[in-house]
Amino acid sequence: MMLLSRLDFPGRCTAFVVMVFLLAWVFFSTTRAATLSPMWQLDILEMPTSPGQRIQVNGVMKDNQFAPSSVEFNIQESTTTVLPALPLGSSLLEFLSVRAFGVEERVEVVQGKDNELTIDCRAGSQTAGVLFTPVSARMPFGAKAALRVLAQGDAGFEWGVSPAGKDARLLVPVAVANGSLAADISLDRVATLMPDYRVEKPSPDVSLLSFTIICPLNTASLQIRSIELVPAPVAPSGLRAAWVWNAKRWLEAPGKLVNEARKLGLQRLYIALDVPASGGDVVNKELLSGFIAMAKRHDIDIWAVEGDPAMALPSGREHALQRLQSIHRYQDSVPQSSRLGGIQYDIEPYLLPDYRANPQETGRQWAQTLQVLAAQSELKLDMVLPFWLPQSPMATAVLGGLSETADSITIMAYRTAEPVIQQVAEPLLSWGSAKGVPVYVALEAGPLPDDLIQSYIAAEAGKPATLWLLANAGKGNALRFDKPVLLEQGLGYLEAGQVTVPASRISFLGETAAMLNTGRQLQAALRAWASYAGMVFHGLFD
Repeated sequence: MMLLSRLDFPGRCTAFVVMVFLLAWVFFSTTRAATLSPMWQLDILEMPTSPGQRIQVNGVMKDNQFAPSSVEFNIQESTTTVLPALPLGSSLLEFLSVRAFGVEERVEVVQGKDNELTIDCRAGSQTAGVLFTPVSARMPFGAKAALRVLAQGDAGFEWGVSPAGKDARLLVPVAVANGSLAADISLDRVATLMPDYRVEKPSPDVSLLSFTIICPLNTASLQIRSIELVPAPVAPSGLRAAWVWNAKRWLEAPGKLVNEARKLGLQRLYIALDVPASGGDVVNKELLSGFIAMAKRHDIDIWAVEGDPAMALPSGREHALQRLQSIHRYQDSVPQSSRLGGIQYDIEPYLLPDYRANPQETGRQWAQTLQVLAAQSELKLDMVLPFWLPQSPMATAVLGGLSETADSITIMAYRTAEPVIQQVAEPLLSWGSAKGVPVYVALEAGPLPDDLIQSYIAAEAGKPATLWLLANAGKGNALRFDKPVLLEQGLGYLEAGQVTVPASRISFLGETAAMLNTGRQLQAALRAWASYAGMVFHGLFD
């Protein structure tokens, strides 16, 4: 108002018009923002219990636009996350931090090219050496392997393992072997230093161990060439299998499918069957019988694959049992040479809308379905599981009785880097080895979009926001605007960040040769678990 009093009449009119325009702009860009169309909206099953919670929106990119799939509340950094396992069969130096120790400070560590390390020890009277501590990783469980150091240099060094805050244990001399210096400590011995481990309820501080080089008391030098977990194969190579979701492949060109499977070295195919919703007989029974007989003549076993998230619910469970009875009738109506080898259940109930609202209950219902199917099935059963199941709220319910309901399990270890595939598969491989359940490891080559994860923080009360959650009959709606707006009701949030998970980290994206080669390269490491039974490939035929 002071400014207006200093202006002449025309100036006052101009200033007044400008102020009216600015006030109108603020009014219509905030209070009236409810009339704007959101960029996207999504139904949600519940509202946050506290308006101050941080939330996360998950989705994918479709046609250069973000397509949301779910909203998660109360996102916090987990204090119980179990670190990934160190990989077998490759150098661990990139996973290790290095620190000299000793009160006399007589040890110097020099890093050279290709991660090689030189340890120079001066003479002294006190224990000294170097600690190699895994960074954001831990020792694997259930595998047969040796913790090996390869080096060159002087004699007198020792190789050991140090529990957190304690002196080195399991010391062995670094001795001459095949022209180099080497020392091995079996993973079984290392396991005696680790706390008890349960896949269903893993402890966040499992296997906090360091590897240790102890210097001799005299002057000496050692060049570390590698530190590695060398796998000791205890399981056979296992079979190679693939999914065939498109029934036309075996209905219209069974001979071609069998020939392709033979060239790829496959010994099992999981095929989708056509069973009427009413629970009648399997459709195309004669063609199915002929296809199975043809495949068996070429040493390829055929299993049915059944998959529907609704099978975890009571109504879907009844439907699953009806389909099971139809498959039983087929088995009884054909000769042994035309019978299925088993049934694989790829249910994936975490895709249900209700999962995020109550994952424990979803897990309980899923476990009940598996128990009912196992009780009534006359065929072998394989259960498909996501690799992250052991860290999910469903773990206790599902894994608790799985060893009694499943003849085998298949891990969807959908990653493309070999060390990461090992890391994501390790918890269930360990579980299978402890429970005596065969475990198959599956890889993906199908088309997938990039995943996007958007994080939001609560906006101040009465302030504009880009994301609004509105209550609606006990549930809610999420609305995302392209700029901050102010709504009269609801909880407002502002975007805090976005992370893109490239599809190439999850799927080989049609590069089937690369997927098959990765499967072959993984064999040496995966066979270190007694439970390992083979590889399954998705995207070879569909």
